[in-house]
Amino acid sequence: MAGGITVPALARGVSAAGGFGLLPAGYRTITQLEQDREAMGELPFGFNVFVPTPDQGADLSEYLDKLKVWADKLEVAPGDPVWHDDAYADKIEYLVANPVPVVSFTFGVPTAPDAHRLHEAGSEVWITVTSAAEAKIAEGIGADALVVQGPEAGGHRSSFDAGAPDEPLLDLIASVRSVTALPVVAAGGIMDGADIARVLAAGAAAAQLGTALVVTDESGPNRSTRTPCCGRPIPWSPGSSPAGPPAVSPTRSSATWKRLPR
Repeated sequence: MAGGITVPALARGVSAAGGFGLLPAGYRTITQLEQDREAMGELPFGFNVFVPTPDQGADLSEYLDKLKVWADKLEVAPGDPVWHDDAYADKIEYLVANPVPVVSFTFGVPTAPDAHRLHEAGSEVWITVTSAAEAKIAEGIGADALVVQGPEAGGHRSSFDAGAPDEPLLDLIASVRSVTALPVVAAGGIMDGADIARVLAAGAAAAQLGTALVVTDESGPNRSTRTPCCGRPIPWSPGSSPAGPPAVSPTRSSATWKRLPR
């Protein structure tokens, strides 16, 4: 999604093994996207783009108070919150001019004109959804496939519908397939071949894995980051992160943030 774990070495390994590697565009500069593209060589891959949300002027004072406790311990000052759209328009322009087989979108949908431009450039458009309602929205702007992400996901859940239900992945696949014939890529808590077999049997065309690959040699985190992933992650409450309810490994920091309302 945003780098760190999904580095070119990991995407290369996935594609070389017969899968389809995705690289993050979130929080990456255009220069970094170009470098990542070059690192993939001739292997097939796609880029995943964050869809920006409008600045809603949220009150972050409670977050700041909690953050200041940690900042004081480290003798640093918290920065000022600054909203930005992660150079979204520039990334669309780059991907139209330098097409890849797949451009996927997370935390929302692109506009229909942007989806059309990507199609004209030769890219498929995949959109992450977490409900049947989101699936219909994605279909409406011209999505080629839906990444259907269940609440079992190990990172942020890509909901853009505040009312999205927490249906287990297998039930969610059925719900989405009841409203659209678009291909489904199942995601969320898929860790091994048995999990893949279950989602394929439920009607998914493919499975997408993330957390399962964190501990591989090709992934980006250092050993201190990988080690907690071998334990049991804990879910944060739905209101604990502006980006959506994530699941995290238990640490002193995660215990602090878990108690915060949205």
